[in-house]
Amino acid sequence: MRTLINVPFSKDLIEATLGQVTDGCILVFPTRISASKARRRFLEGWALQDCDFVAMEDFKAALLLPPLPRISDDKRLLCLYQALSEEDRAYFHINGYFDIVEWGGSFFQFFEELCDERVDSQILQDLPGRAQMTLLNWQEDYLNRVLEIRGRYRNILEELDFSDPIFSWEAAGVQVPYSGRKVVFVNQYYYSGLEKALLDALEQAGNEVVALVQSQEEKTRDLEPPRIELAGLKGGDYNIRHLEIVECENAEQMVLAFLANHGQACGEDGEAVIVDSHFSQAHYRDLFDPARFSCPRSESIVGSGIYQLLLVFQKHLEAMEATLEGAFLPLRLILDACAQESFLRYHGLAVKDKAPLLEELRYMLQKDILYVDRDLQLLDKLHREQGFPYLGNILPKHFALLGQLSLISRPQDFIGLVDAPNGLRIKDLCREEELLHSDIMDVFYERLANFASLETLGVVNDWKGLFGCEGASLAAAVLQLFLESLGSGKFSFHQALKAEPRVEVSNLLDLRNLQHHSVYFFHAIEGEIPSNPSPVWLLNENQRARLGLKSYPDLRERERYYFLRTVLTSRRCVIFSYRDQENDIEPGSFVTELVQAMADGALPELARDGMAVKPTQLAPRISKLYLAGHETVAANAERLPGLADQAVCCVAKPSGDFFTLPCSPPEDFGVEGIVRTSYYSLAMFRKNPFAWYLEHLRKLPELDLRPEETLTRKLFGSIMHSFLSAVLLPLAKEDADLPQLEQAFSDAKGLAATLNRILNDPDQLYLYKIPQNYNHEFLVSIISDNLVESIRVFYFEFLKPRLLGVSFKLIPEEKFMTKEEKEGRKLVCVNHAGKEYSIWISGKADLRVECPELNYIVDFKTGKGDDEQLIFYEWLYYLLDEAWSAKELQSLFWQVFDQKTGGRKITDKRRQEWRGEQEENLKQILEQGFTLGKKAGDRVKLASVTRADLFRADKGAEE
Repeated sequence: MRTLINVPFSKDLIEATLGQVTDGCILVFPTRISASKARRRFLEGWALQDCDFVAMEDFKAALLLPPLPRISDDKRLLCLYQALSEEDRAYFHINGYFDIVEWGGSFFQFFEELCDERVDSQILQDLPGRAQMTLLNWQEDYLNRVLEIRGRYRNILEELDFSDPIFSWEAAGVQVPYSGRKVVFVNQYYYSGLEKALLDALEQAGNEVVALVQSQEEKTRDLEPPRIELAGLKGGDYNIRHLEIVECENAEQMVLAFLANHGQACGEDGEAVIVDSHFSQAHYRDLFDPARFSCPRSESIVGSGIYQLLLVFQKHLEAMEATLEGAFLPLRLILDACAQESFLRYHGLAVKDKAPLLEELRYMLQKDILYVDRDLQLLDKLHREQGFPYLGNILPKHFALLGQLSLISRPQDFIGLVDAPNGLRIKDLCREEELLHSDIMDVFYERLANFASLETLGVVNDWKGLFGCEGASLAAAVLQLFLESLGSGKFSFHQALKAEPRVEVSNLLDLRNLQHHSVYFFHAIEGEIPSNPSPVWLLNENQRARLGLKSYPDLRERERYYFLRTVLTSRRCVIFSYRDQENDIEPGSFVTELVQAMADGALPELARDGMAVKPTQLAPRISKLYLAGHETVAANAERLPGLADQAVCCVAKPSGDFFTLPCSPPEDFGVEGIVRTSYYSLAMFRKNPFAWYLEHLRKLPELDLRPEETLTRKLFGSIMHSFLSAVLLPLAKEDADLPQLEQAFSDAKGLAATLNRILNDPDQLYLYKIPQNYNHEFLVSIISDNLVESIRVFYFEFLKPRLLGVSFKLIPEEKFMTKEEKEGRKLVCVNHAGKEYSIWISGKADLRVECPELNYIVDFKTGKGDDEQLIFYEWLYYLLDEAWSAKELQSLFWQVFDQKTGGRKITDKRRQEWRGEQEENLKQILEQGFTLGKKAGDRVKLASVTRADLFRADKGAEE
C-alpha cells in the first residue's frame, strides 16, 4: 500500500514525519544530516518505538547488495586506467595516470546516472539510430570508445572479484528482506527510476509505503517533483513573516553588513542558519566567533601539516629528477619549504631560526643561484663570510630523506618508511595543534591502510608500467598517488560543547528538509543561487533529457524548490546579494523572481505587514572610520565630477615632497663626502636618485624571491664575459702579435671547448645558475654556437683589419679588481655647506686595445647598449689622466647576437656635457634630496616602494 501525504510550508516537516512513526518503521531522508536531526528530535521526545532513521543513499545501498565487494574510488580509477589502450589514451589526451582523474570522474558519473534512471547501457549502442537522437560524428566515435573501455573495465573487475555500482545497479533486482513494515520517505523531491522501482518492490513485499511531500498542493497524486507557484500561496500556507533583501557592492560588504546588523541578534529568538556553501574556505571565516557560529568542523586534510610536507617531498623528488643527473634541487622550492614552520621543525630548527635561514637563501638569490646540489658543494664555493650554518644543518637531513624516498617503487616501499628509523616520522609531520586537538592521525592511518590494499588485493602488478617511469620519477608518482587518496580525506578538531544557542552554517542541499526560525542567505547571486550549469560530457543537455537523464533545467528547478522552501518555512529571512557589472555579477534569478512576485501581490502576509518588496541597496559607506575621514574633506569635494581617483576615494593627493627622500650629506656620504659608483650605479644615481638611495646606498636591492628557471640577459652576459676573459687573457702579452690572435680565433673547436669547460666548471658556478630544463639544451646547442661564431666574426671583421701592420696591446677584463681599481677615480666634485663632495668612478671595460695613434674601448652586449657607458669608460681610463695626450679614442659596442658593432660616434663636446651632468646632478641631490626619476622608464626600479605609480606630471614627471 502506498500513501502520499502533503505537508504545507507552514508545518514543521520533521514533526509531521515523527507523527508517522510506528514500531519497526523505517524513516528515509534525502540527507544524512536531516536523518540525524530527526533522530535527535525523536530521542528528545522519549518515544519508545523501535525505528530506523536513514538517508536515501544508505537505504539504497542496503537493499541493492552486490554479489561481490564494491570497489572504492581510488582503486576504481586505477582499474579504469588499465582498461585504456594506448590508442584510447592518445584519443582522450590522457598522457599519464594523473590525467585520468577528471575524465574518469565524468565516466563513472555518466554510467551511474544511467543506472540510477534504469537506462540499459545496451541502448547506448543503438543510440545513433534512435529517433530524435542525432549524434555528431565525434560523439559516435567517442561513445563507441567509451563502451569498449567499459567492457574492458568490467573484465578487469571480474578478475579481481570486485563489483561496481555501474554494473550491479544496471539490472538490479531489489530483494526486500522484510515485510509488514512501514517505510516513510520524507520529502524526496525527485525520485529516480531506480528509487521508484525500490518503492514498488517494497510494496510488493507487503510493506506500507508513505511518501511525505512538502508543497502547496492540497493533494499529492504521484511522485513527480512538486513546483512552487508563489502567486498561488495563501496566507496560511507559509511561515515567513519577515523578509529582507539586501543588495551590497561586493562579498566583503555583505559580510560586514551581516555582522553589523544581525551578528549579535541572530539566533536569540530561535534556531538560525547561514546558508553559504563557501564558508569553510572563505577568507572572512575568521571574522565569525566560533563560540556563536557553528562553523563546519571538518577540515580538508589538504591544508594540514602532514599533507603539505608530504607534498613538499613529492615536488622535490619530481624536480630533482628533471635536473642534471638528478643531483640538483631548485632554490625556489627550498625557499618555499623553509617558509613553512613545520618543515623547519621536522628537520630540527626552531621558529627563531627562520630569519637567519632566509638570509642565507637571500644571499644565494643575490648571486643568481637557481639550484643547490645534493652534495652541498655550492655552500663551500660561494665563500660567504658567515658561512651557511642553517642551510648546512637542514639540507643534509633533507637530501638524506629524499634519497630514501627516491628508492620507492611501489606502495609497500612507502609504507615501510612510515615511522621507521630514519624514515618518515609521521607525528613530526603534523602541526602541534593538529596532533593534540584533532583526529588527523586516525584519518592518516586509515588512508594508509587503504593505500596498502592496492598491493595486497593485486589491483596493480606493474607500477613501473602503470606510471611509465622509473627511479625518482616513479617514487614521486607513487607518493603523488598516496597524496591523491589522502587529499580527499577530512579531519575534525575536537570542540567542547557550548550551552548557549549557536548559529548554524550550512548549504542549500543540506537544508532541503530542515526548518529554522531565521535564515540568512549569503552570495545570492547568479551562478551561486542558482548555480551555473556543469560542463557537459559526451551528450548535450537536450540529448541527456531525451535519454531520460537529468539535465540542467531539472537541476535548476530542484534548486529553486530548495531555495523557496527554505524561505517559506522560516519566520525571518534575510537575503544578501550583490552586483558588480565589471565582473558580470548580478543578483540571482531566484531572488529577482521573489521580488517580482511580491510586487505582483504574492505572499500577502508579508505585504500586509508592510514589508518592503524592493531590495535595500547599501551605500558604499558602512564604516564609521570611513565616515570620519570623509568629514575632513572639503564640502564641495563630492560635487566635482572631474576629480582624480584619489579625491573620489576621499584621499588627499600626495604632495611633491612625498616622492623625495631628504638628503643628509654627512650621514649619507660619510665624513669623506665621497659617492663611489660603478657605471650602473652612477646611471641610477642620475636617473632615479630615490631608487639609488635604497638599492645602492642602503643596500636594499630589489630581489626576486621566486626566480624563473629561464635564460636571462644578465646570465648570458655573465657567461659571455667569462668566455671573453678565458679567450683574451692568454693573449694579453706585451709581445702578442697578430699571428697569435689569428691562431686562437681560427680554432672554432678550441673556442667551443673553452666555452664548454667554463659552463661545466663547478668553480664558475654556472652549473648552479643555468636553467636545467629545455633552456639548458637551447643554451648548449644554439646560443653557445652563436657566441663562438660571434667572437670569431668580431676578430676577422673588426679587430684584424684594424691591427694589420701596427703594434698593439690587448687589455681584456680581469676577473678581480686591484685595490687601486676598487678605489676608483674622482670624476667631479662640488662644494656644499662649506664641504667638498665628490663622485668617484670604478669599473672594468670588456676589452681595450691600445695602439700608437688610436685607443679602442669595446664593450660586448647581448642587447642594446647606452653610449653613456662608453663615455664612462673613456673618463675612467683616459680622460682623467693629466698626462693624457690628444690621442684619438674610439669606443663602441659589439652586439653579440647581431654580430656587428653598435654605438654612435662620441664627440669631445658630448664627453664634457656628460661630466657636467654628473656634477649638476650631485649638486641637485645635495640641495633637494633624492627625487624620483622624471621619465616613466627611469621609475621602474623599486616602483612599489617609491610609489612611482602615484607620480604625475603636476609633481614633475615627464609623461
